Amino acid sequence: MYKKIYNFFQSEIKVNGKEKTLSKIDLKKIFNINNKKTINQLYNFSKKLKFFELTKKQINQEFNKVKDLTSQINDKSSFKRLPIWNKGWDDNLQKILNFSKKIDIKSSLTKKTIPNYYLRKKQRVFKLKNNKFIYPKTKNFELKFHRLILHFINIKFLDKIDCLYEFGAGSCQNLIFFLNLKKKLRVFGSDWSASTIKILKLIKKNYQDRVISFQQINMFKKFSLKVHENSCLFTFCSMEQLGKNFKNFINSSLKSNFKIYVHVEPINELSRKDRFGKLSVNYLKRRNYLFGFLKFLKNLENKKIIKILYKQQVFSNSFFDCWSIIVWKKL
Repeated sequence: MYKKIYNFFQSEIKVNGKEKTLSKIDLKKIFNINNKKTINQLYNFSKKLKFFELTKKQINQEFNKVKDLTSQINDKSSFKRLPIWNKGWDDNLQKILNFSKKIDIKSSLTKKTIPNYYLRKKQRVFKLKNNKFIYPKTKNFELKFHRLILHFINIKFLDKIDCLYEFGAGSCQNLIFFLNLKKKLRVFGSDWSASTIKILKLIKKNYQDRVISFQQINMFKKFSLKVHENSCLFTFCSMEQLGKNFKNFINSSLKSNFKIYVHVEPINELSRKDRFGKLSVNYLKRRNYLFGFLKFLKNLENKKIIKILYKQQVFSNSFFDCWSIIVWKKL
């Protein structure tokens, strides 16, 4: 099955028309923001992202292919997939170690923590919040949009944050990004993978006191963690793997008293009600990805336990709405 999906991603799409970039109006719609300063800051990061828009015919062809492939998916996410993640992050670990023999370790950490799935030779179709279906011209478009999201989170939510705790740190690319971006920020990293912990040890060795600590945490289970003041809990597509089994993680994190909670995850409740939105929800179910999280948070909000500060679906691939941002705080 995955060979079919891989081959699908490797297939090129012939595009015509004018090459485009993200406009300030696009950014306003994608992130649902009105602040001109924030929009201008994001525009400086995004103006190099070039793409072509798909025609209606191409969109219909894409939908039919993805619908057929989605119907064949039967591989569900679960803790049983840990060996796969271990192998993926171990690949990054070996790249870091090999590259550091030629150049300093900090540069190695910056360049070699990028997951392999971001470095595909071929591009693929993406859907933006403004309902544009695009085929990228810019190399590593998905990775660069990932970093655009991190810039947005930094500008909008991390101004008064002293410490960032990432759960499901994976290759640790997000921690490295924030360490390089915010020179006074301190970080904590955790993951269920032993390979990630080895990467975190290298980061600790080279960023020293700016890395508070690291810990192997299984997000399916309860945990206990004392956190520093003015701290942010952060996840980026790690809760995705929990399916409907996210309550242990959220209830444990509530006891840790973070100042703010920031998630970039697939959120089924934020998908559009159109055919691609329905396809996305079906894909999440078939993969057993995160489901019902926003409904759970709204229930906590109704009980005056938390307050949701921001929720927005920002970026999709053809298969599902992969990146939505949810930010909340404990009352």
